[in-house]
This record gives sequence, C-alpha cells and structure tokens, in this order.
Amino acid sequence: MLVGENGAGKTTVLNLLYYLLSGQWNSMAKYQFEEISIRIGGKDHRLRFSDLEKSLIKIDKRNLLRLPASLRQRVTNLLDRAEGHLIPAELERICIDYGIPLEL
Repeated sequence: MLVGENGAGKTTVLNLLYYLLSGQWNSMAKYQFEEISIRIGGKDHRLRFSDLEKSLIKIDKRNLLRLPASLRQRVTNLLDRAEGHLIPAELERICIDYGIPLEL
C-alpha cells in the first residue's frame, strides 16, 4: 500500500514498478532514479539508472538504412550528441514516425 500527499510520487513508483516488471526499459529511462531494488522469490534484484542508460544508447547502425537519406545524418548527429546519455526525445519521435522500435 502506498500512502502520501498529492504529488509525493505514488504514481511514479507504480509506473516504475510496472515498467520494471514488463521490461519497458525506454519508459523507465524517462524517470531519474538512482537504483530500484526488488525482491522476488527471496532473491534481490537491483537496477541502477546508470546501467539502464548505458544499455539504451547502443544502436545497430543498419537500422539507419530504414530512414530516408535526408534523415540519416540528423539521426547520426542526435546519437553523437547523446554521448552516452539517454536518447533525445527528437530521436524517439523519428523512430515512432518511421515505425522503428526505439530499442533497435
């Protein structure tokens, strides 16, 4: 049970738990957290934001071929600009517009 004042973060905690259990890493990455710990079946599991962030910036450059030539350079610039940080929102919009899953 979560109890707290409005704006205390109850919904955020529930969203993060849902994203964690359903493997929606990109959705989790939109929240700034240090570490999430969960115990399942007596076993502790931890996810650090820094580890999540590092795993989301890897991209298979072959997926760029699915984009129009005019967008390839823009996407490359966005990825370079990220420099090991989260993927910019503009890149996420491009993936949605062209039907490319962001995790690719």
